[in-house]
Amino acid sequence: MDTRPIHYALRFEPDLRARRFSGSARIDVEIRRPASRITMNAAELDVRACRLVHGGKSVTVRHSLDARSETLTLRVPRGTSGRATVEVDFEGTLNDRLLGFYCSTYRVRGREERMATTQFEAADARRAFPCWDEPSAKATFDVTIVAPRGMAAVSNMPVASRRAARGGVEHAFERTPRMPTYLLYLGVGRLESISTTSRGVKISVLATRGNARRGKFALALARRLLAEYERYFGIRYPLPKLDLIAVPDFAAGAMENWGAITFREALLLHDERTSSTRTAQLIAEVVSHEIAHQWFGNLVTMKWWNDLWLNESFATFMATKFVDKIRPEWRMWDQFAEDTVANALRLDSLRSTHPIDVRVESPAEIREIFDAISYDKGGSVLQMVERLVGEPAFRRGLRAYLRRFSYGNAEGADLWREIGRAAGRDIGPLVRSWIGQPGYPLLTVSRSGRAARIAQERFLLERPRRAPPRQMWHVPVAASGERGPPRVVSRRSAPLPRLRAGAVVNASRAAFARVRYGEGDLAELRRAAESGEMRDGDAWMVQGDLLALCRAGMAGVRDYLAFADACSGRTGYLVSSGIGRSLRLLHRLSLGEAHEWRLRERSLEHHARMHARLGWRPARGEAHVDSLLRGEAIGALGVSLRAGAVVRGAQEAFERLASGRGAPPADLREPVCSIAVAAGGARAYRRVRAMYDSAGTQEEQVRYLAAMCATPDAGLLARTLELSQSPAVRTQNMHVPVSRVAANPAGAALVWPWLRRAWPRVSRRAGTGNPLLARMISSVAVAASDMETAASLESFFARRPSPGTERTVRQATETIRINARLRERMGRELGALD
Repeated sequence: MDTRPIHYALRFEPDLRARRFSGSARIDVEIRRPASRITMNAAELDVRACRLVHGGKSVTVRHSLDARSETLTLRVPRGTSGRATVEVDFEGTLNDRLLGFYCSTYRVRGREERMATTQFEAADARRAFPCWDEPSAKATFDVTIVAPRGMAAVSNMPVASRRAARGGVEHAFERTPRMPTYLLYLGVGRLESISTTSRGVKISVLATRGNARRGKFALALARRLLAEYERYFGIRYPLPKLDLIAVPDFAAGAMENWGAITFREALLLHDERTSSTRTAQLIAEVVSHEIAHQWFGNLVTMKWWNDLWLNESFATFMATKFVDKIRPEWRMWDQFAEDTVANALRLDSLRSTHPIDVRVESPAEIREIFDAISYDKGGSVLQMVERLVGEPAFRRGLRAYLRRFSYGNAEGADLWREIGRAAGRDIGPLVRSWIGQPGYPLLTVSRSGRAARIAQERFLLERPRRAPPRQMWHVPVAASGERGPPRVVSRRSAPLPRLRAGAVVNASRAAFARVRYGEGDLAELRRAAESGEMRDGDAWMVQGDLLALCRAGMAGVRDYLAFADACSGRTGYLVSSGIGRSLRLLHRLSLGEAHEWRLRERSLEHHARMHARLGWRPARGEAHVDSLLRGEAIGALGVSLRAGAVVRGAQEAFERLASGRGAPPADLREPVCSIAVAAGGARAYRRVRAMYDSAGTQEEQVRYLAAMCATPDAGLLARTLELSQSPAVRTQNMHVPVSRVAANPAGAALVWPWLRRAWPRVSRRAGTGNPLLARMISSVAVAASDMETAASLESFFARRPSPGTERTVRQATETIRINARLRERMGRELGALD
């Protein structure tokens, strides 16, 4: 970078009525080589004037904007070098696409109000002001916002001064530490707040009028978590305040702007009467994730986006670690396995996956890697590394890394070097084998007499026509019953001494891998699972491996069902949820086939056992995860399996809820409403739609919107899909009807034809690069399991490319093909039994 920013002085005057803003930027820069041009990033801005202050002189300079490259070029006197100041006056639009500097609209007592807010990650600060919009271009910021009277102005730092100004009140904020542009925050609106302090840091929850009181749960969590992170990292939180801001319209879940974290309302605001157990847990996880970023990502920032995982993997891993620390009864590591690890294993078994550390250049490519590989696989690999080197060495390495690179930029190699030093071993080659190449290993266990061996190869659900390049990982291997740390296998094949019958290879998820056993070992594993000798976590892992092998055509469905039967006496969260998820997938892929009854029966038995144990109401002192399992069991039994007793019970509960005579527990309101809509026809649909229209919180709105998608009526499903593009559904939620209709067998044939027709409207409303587009495309892979849809999806987006969704399209088409082949194989295997 020939020109590097040192300091920004920014002034913004948003006009919420006109949805416009004007601004000025005064940027102190260092020009490292004599230049005649200075190029920076700018997009969707009207640049009014540009000046250069250099050598004590101020001159107006010509400028040009390139919309394609999103750059602003200033023509400066030839030979300009050294320290200078660039001044730019500009105007822009407060857009409605939930990126850059945008306008969020909401209602208070029936009256429309507006809030100006920002979302700059990854490359959208350039839509608010001209800048060097790269993570390595760290600078300090002085921000001034002129807000209408009666409205608050918020930025990363506390307000230094306020004074009357034309059009409102001028708020000048204290100078920030050195940070990249994507962490800057600007907010203007009628906000209220509640606050507390932690070791001199003011912590606040800000929300629209009437909503701040629902921030008490998050505020208490933030206070506790901030102190825990400070102790763990050995570095004080470096800013004087930490704001948690609930934004009515927000595309992502939350954003870690330094000192001014933004959230979807449903992921920050908790209502004791209506919020579910799952929502409370999600709030804790997201608050923990974003506070972790205040060190990982903010204090130390990656040099370029290929190291995005340095931010997101650590925040994912640390979020679970610290919520588990303050709420051990929530069994967060079990949920980490079932949600985070399982999700990463599914995505990373596709040919269209990518390495954790992946080369990216354009904003569209950058936006694509905010996915389960950067978040979930990265978090899983970090858990693997911590277990391998030990928690004390891991922590010492993190502390050394943060101290060495504070307020600067770093690469992944810098982190592994510090952890390796703390552990007294070089972990670089091991880690590079996991982050520098796509996929993960399949470990095949073989026996010859008493001798056992393990061999590794890349696991793929869809085998390519040509043999893929041979890959190898440094794999931590541990078998159940063994003592001591895992040993690392760095060869394609290695002996497994003393592997006893019934032992689980990769015990306690020592490695991010799948395992394939021979018939003899599989029979012993079934015996160990049935007898209770096998730990729940290992039973969960074996069933997940077997399902993946079924999907890849490397095992039969009967192998999976036999192991699931062996686990039928287990009631723990991991096994109950994991097997339930797998059986629902197999049942769905069998719909309409002669053997459907077999898989429906298995799923019905499993979920009925769960429901018989858990009932309709929470027991006093029951486990946190039982509340999650109860909703899962009732939802499956009532919606997809149509179990008569559960349907009747849900309809009775719905009548009490709809008539105001009593509400079911918050955890059951969505499944109860979904079952009522699935069984109750158009009248139940209309009643839930009325509940949606009058919902008091965004959490309730999403709950009722999802329930409307459970109807078996194709006409009502089509109406719900259209509703997603109407003003009645916030842009941030427009993917919900698409994904929920896709999950409804009655809607499976509707989703892709509708999305194909509606794509011009959908993409225009969301805007280029909006993550909601990728979520909707992914929904097609849930709905479809036929080769024709896969080909149609691929062909459509080949003709109409949508920047930032290219990889998602490849992953969706690949998943559809995989499910189509599994459906065909199940037909042959189970059909032969009829």
